[in-house]
Amino acid sequence: MNTLITAGCSYSDAAYPCWNMWLGQHYDNHLNLALAGTGPRYSYIRIRDYFKYEKNINPKEHHVIVQWSSLIRHDFRMTPFLWSAGGQVTNNDNFSDDYVEKYFRLIDTTCDLLYYIESLISLSKELGFKLHMLYMFEPWVDDFFGEPTYLPVEKVNKDIDHWRSSKYLESLKEYYKSDYFIPLSIEGFCIDNPKNKDFYNFGHGNQNTKELMTNSIDYHPSPLQHFKYFEFLSSHLKVESTPKEWLGIANQLEEIVTDTRLYPIFMKTFFELITSNRSLAYNKDLPHYRGLNGKHNVDLIKELLAEYNKKFTLI
Repeated sequence: MNTLITAGCSYSDAAYPCWNMWLGQHYDNHLNLALAGTGPRYSYIRIRDYFKYEKNINPKEHHVIVQWSSLIRHDFRMTPFLWSAGGQVTNNDNFSDDYVEKYFRLIDTTCDLLYYIESLISLSKELGFKLHMLYMFEPWVDDFFGEPTYLPVEKVNKDIDHWRSSKYLESLKEYYKSDYFIPLSIEGFCIDNPKNKDFYNFGHGNQNTKELMTNSIDYHPSPLQHFKYFEFLSSHLKVESTPKEWLGIANQLEEIVTDTRLYPIFMKTFFELITSNRSLAYNKDLPHYRGLNGKHNVDLIKELLAEYNKKFTLI
């Protein structure tokens, strides 16, 4: 049985289908361990936990794809089973400006990410699973540090000249040239393939949020951008051809999220259908599962669109 495991942040766990859902259709199973708002440490630990504690699996039948988040996120458990998922430290209620000033260093998170990468490469060689990695945004681009949105860089750019010339950052760049990495980040792809129309925040990754924030543009990749990145990724990974109807489904999703009246209706149903089985468990006796079996996702999305059409006629 061929299983795809994906990990990452909101660029792999959004309020609508992401690149990894489409890719998961080509596998017998797809386990999406991604969680919006998390950083590299979360993804690394979730993958290590899976191969250490999951029972009755054959690692050689697994393909792991890690979408690394930015260098300015710090993951920790708020409870034994719940991760903080607060996003960047510069815009995060979990970290005061005083904490960031005293304790946060880019050189540390860069070092951590480097060794997460090397550790997973070693584990893949040891256990025999297939491994690929990609970035949300290449961490060396300008002063974004892998975070695609604006941030007050003065809070995190201490010793930035040393960071830019550090051996850790140079090593990240070298690994990026290897066969383990997809040679274009999701955000880099979206810059080359921009949205046709903006859409607005709807509690990204938070099924408890009910209101659309029409004063806040959502800068995450759109459903169509995710689908196009999936096509780019499929070409790189030499995945079998994609059914033509999938593009039509992605276009329908794009139309919905750019409609401020219909997006909230669709998203409520999406969360009820797609996220009902999610678990943030961290325990060898509890499920690691997030998402749905790969072979059924497109069928469920089609059902969701049909449900949306019924609701739309009642508006």
